[in-house]
Amino acid sequence: MIEKVLNALASLTELGLFSKISVLDLARTIVKLVVHPNIWVSNGAVGFLATSSKALNIVDTRVLLYPIIRPYLICDISNVTEQNLLDYKQKPVTPKNTVNPTSSPSLMDSFFLE
Repeated sequence: MIEKVLNALASLTELGLFSKISVLDLARTIVKLVVHPNIWVSNGAVGFLATSSKALNIVDTRVLLYPIIRPYLICDISNVTEQNLLDYKQKPVTPKNTVNPTSSPSLMDSFFLE
């Protein structure tokens, strides 16, 4: 569902239905999804950012959009394109504090013995 919303936002951006300020506000929110563990969500976010880059002029892309995107890249890129974003985005974030109750019998017992 999230991926479909991201694709819809990219389409609306491509049609020019958002102002520059709105595109940048959306980019600030959506850029966090670039490192989402779900590949569909991550690719949807990358697609929106690439479309945003096309919708903005080169100066706005380099001065306003790129600083939003840069923390989520492993290195600097010369052009904000979908392929560059896919190639140089950071690895997906994985939850570290996830507890698997089946991995520890004592933990599993504590759930059922009370």
